[in-house]
Amino acid sequence: MESLKGIADPAKVQAFFADDGPVRSLVSAVQSRLFREARDAGLIKAEPVAAATASPDPAPTITGNPG
Repeated sequence: MESLKGIADPAKVQAFFADDGPVRSLVSAVQSRLFREARDAGLIKAEPVAAATASPDPAPTITGNPG
C-alpha cells in the first residue's frame, strides 16, 4: 500500500487513504477481527468501557510470552 503513494496520482492516493476511503474500512475490519480473536484466545484482557465522563481506559493488557 505504501508503495502506491509514490507512484499514483496524489489526489487519487488521498481519496484512497482518506478516513472514508477503502483502505480505512479494510484496516478497521482487520483490526477489529484481530482484536476479537486475541481477546477470545485470552491474549488480551479486555476491560469494561468506562462512562463517557471518565478518563480513557489504559491500553489492553497483553498476556503470555511474545514470539
